[in-house]
Amino acid sequence: MTRPPHLLYLAWGFPPSRAGGVYRALATVNAFAAAGWDVTVVTASRETFERYTGADASLEERVDPRVVVRRIPFAWPAQDTDVRRYGALRVALPRSGPACDASPTSGRSPSRPTARGAARSRRPRAPCTTTRPWTSRSRRPTRT
Repeated sequence: MTRPPHLLYLAWGFPPSRAGGVYRALATVNAFAAAGWDVTVVTASRETFERYTGADASLEERVDPRVVVRRIPFAWPAQDTDVRRYGALRVALPRSGPACDASPTSGRSPSRPTARGAARSRRPRAPCTTTRPWTSRSRRPTRT
């Protein structure tokens, strides 16, 4: 007797997550299960989705019962909002990263880098802080 093929599907967005890619992952694994494949999905725990992306329990009902779902713990410290769990570096530098690479004269947000911005990002950077997320009306990042 021949065993059916097996699909191991690694998915960040899988029910009960409310992220946008959930529906594609759900349709893919259900289609493989309907075609006779053994399907195993590896994804984050329910608590991860409840904490970081939001959860919709009704999406789990749409998963084919032949699909085996393995959930693993996942920590996402960058998205943690409980300041009591912040590490010493995050307390010292509350916001650092791409916002520091934005040119104050370019008028472009850090998500749309320019050629100058790409060259500048290869240089060592001094830590920078911002007072709020980057918007067209926000103050430009200041270097510390």
